[in-house]
Amino acid sequence: MTSEDSPLPPHAFDLYLVDTSTSLIGAWKKELQKLSEKISPTNLTKCLKVQIHNELFQSLLKTKEIDCIVSPANSFGLMDGGLDYDLSEYYGGVEKLIPVVQKEIEKEWGGEQNVGTCILVDLRNLIKQLPTKENYPVYLAHCPTMRTPKALDPGDDIVYRCTWALLTRIRNHNARILENNSVFGKHQRINSVVCAGFGTGVGGYPEITCAKQMMLAIKNFIEAPANNETKEQNDKSEGWGSNWLLQWSYARRIESSVQSLFLDYILNMSSSEDQSIKQEQISSKHSKEAVAYKFWQEFQEERKDIQNSIKDLSTKSKSLIAKLCEEILVRINLLEKKATDAMIYLPGYDQRQSILQIRALVEELNTKKVELTPKSKFSFKSRKSNAIGGNGERVTETEDKKQSNITTALPTTTKAITSEIITNENFQVITLNNKQNSYLTIDSYLSSPSSTDDSTKIMDFHLSSLQNCFINLVSKSVTIGAIHIKGLKNCVLLAGPVYSSILIYDCENCVFVVACHQFRMHTSKQMNIYLHVTSHPIIEDCDKIKFAPYTLSIPGLDKMFEAAKLDQKTNKYDTVEDFNWLRQQASPHWNLLEEKYLRKDWPLININNGVKPVNEDELNNVLSEILK
Repeated sequence: MTSEDSPLPPHAFDLYLVDTSTSLIGAWKKELQKLSEKISPTNLTKCLKVQIHNELFQSLLKTKEIDCIVSPANSFGLMDGGLDYDLSEYYGGVEKLIPVVQKEIEKEWGGEQNVGTCILVDLRNLIKQLPTKENYPVYLAHCPTMRTPKALDPGDDIVYRCTWALLTRIRNHNARILENNSVFGKHQRINSVVCAGFGTGVGGYPEITCAKQMMLAIKNFIEAPANNETKEQNDKSEGWGSNWLLQWSYARRIESSVQSLFLDYILNMSSSEDQSIKQEQISSKHSKEAVAYKFWQEFQEERKDIQNSIKDLSTKSKSLIAKLCEEILVRINLLEKKATDAMIYLPGYDQRQSILQIRALVEELNTKKVELTPKSKFSFKSRKSNAIGGNGERVTETEDKKQSNITTALPTTTKAITSEIITNENFQVITLNNKQNSYLTIDSYLSSPSSTDDSTKIMDFHLSSLQNCFINLVSKSVTIGAIHIKGLKNCVLLAGPVYSSILIYDCENCVFVVACHQFRMHTSKQMNIYLHVTSHPIIEDCDKIKFAPYTLSIPGLDKMFEAAKLDQKTNKYDTVEDFNWLRQQASPHWNLLEEKYLRKDWPLININNGVKPVNEDELNNVLSEILK
């Protein structure tokens, strides 16, 4: 038998990461690129292969033959909400799939499966009862991220544990197939698996943290000594002794890599978040010294990388210098922002050093720019189309006032940044917070009306600490990827169709008009929600919530629904699940808005390249009329 004819090792299979969240897709791709740079080519041979798809799992199954699909469920196999509901519907409904899954949970776990574990459920008997036109994975990997539905702690490693449990369970399954000449009983080898983001749905787990934990589990799985090809390789790998026993060095390396993720989460908490929460995370989970050390390592790594980029300017074409300098300036500003966020735990000496080193970078860039373009006056001018000021509004350049040289680009003292755009080639993340009595429109983030760019942009929005505001996120030029909302009071939000999910915390006395695939609201009260949603809406710790159908009516709405891949014919706004009310009677915390109070007209004027604002002088009157 040739090497080409040899059976694949048990840890060799295709893992398809599938989700509709553009931000999660971007985070996955970024972490996968990092992983590919760290894994040795030898370990990548005949091993797990990862592919990332920005689509629904149903769409992938139309083009790929998949053996196993993952349910990021609860301990009791109650697959009637969120992604699990969609899985149940795909397999004929909850009344068909849930009993099969629960029977396996009862068999292996006595009825309650531990979180962070994985069981494989054989679905072939169920599939025989279903229409043959669909491609049905024959195995379901049931990996509970929670005992019962709830918000997950982003400082926990549950996503890492679920991913590790999934990979090792499939490896063990395939090993049994290999040991028994390709079959054991009626079972077959698993060559392909489709998996969404663990915990990012009902659990509200931060997508970046999810991506980091999943990729770390994948990295550790690929590099695991047990997955090396020969005993000789195992003997040479870190952590294995001559008798194939794991050593403490291996255990400490794995533990250190997982702990590092928690520090990443704390360090990357945005300045818009409550600093007391960040301080509590540091005090309860890690010492200030550990967090400060982690920050300083990353700060120095990025600072040195920026320095190298400045030095490399000498090798670039002069026609590119201005553009490259602006890109470097953006990186310096982001580094300064991270240093600002770290002030709550950095020692005084490190605080001063970070400020001095950032200023040194600015001066170095300024000097290099002058050196490479000595004949021109060195100045950076604000970008008229996309520059965003600290209050979230467009910054434009006037004739009598232009930005001075690059040394003024950074504040002389550190301060919180209340609005920012984080951009990559696929999407933008826009944060708006700490605003009062304002009309906020998506038009502020689009090209000027004279722009010839007709392409549709993808934007994620983070809204927090807004009061008495009218937020208008409706535009034919934009597909919204996701909306995260926290701490809105006396606000009206209008949004076009959202590509993935809307997550809400701590809101009061607001009206939201939104459409999305998944809707979750926590710790909010006195809310009117005009909603179009294709899965069951979820509320938790909420009261006095009224739901109504989505009544926004504008030209081109059908195409906006298509761009967000939302089915206009499916609206489950009235099938709300209250996680604080598990009784059979109707929840007292929500009901449907009466027809006589239903609003169908909203203060929108035009829909051409953004929506024009209502008269700001009449803002309070508009809010009072809608919120009454």
